[in-house]
Amino acid sequence: MPLSSPVIELNTLQDVFEATLEYELLITKECEELASEALKLNNHILYSLALKYCKEQQEEIGKAITNLDILALSNDMLIIDNYIGETLLD
Repeated sequence: MPLSSPVIELNTLQDVFEATLEYELLITKECEELASEALKLNNHILYSLALKYCKEQQEEIGKAITNLDILALSNDMLIIDNYIGETLLD
């Protein structure tokens, strides 16, 4: 059975950045739930892996927020493109 396409309307760069942040927050919540379940199961290896994912999600949330901040500071697409291009290469 094929997956259905998500219903999402992205008309502006801000829409894309906001959707990205929402997605990263959702993934973070799922990683936190994985960590909680691993603790309940007393599975320390899984818990360690879940913590690694949570840490990575902190970085992704930070990038998403920074992108929104840069967009709020400038409407010059060349500046935004240059900044985002540099941060994606890091």
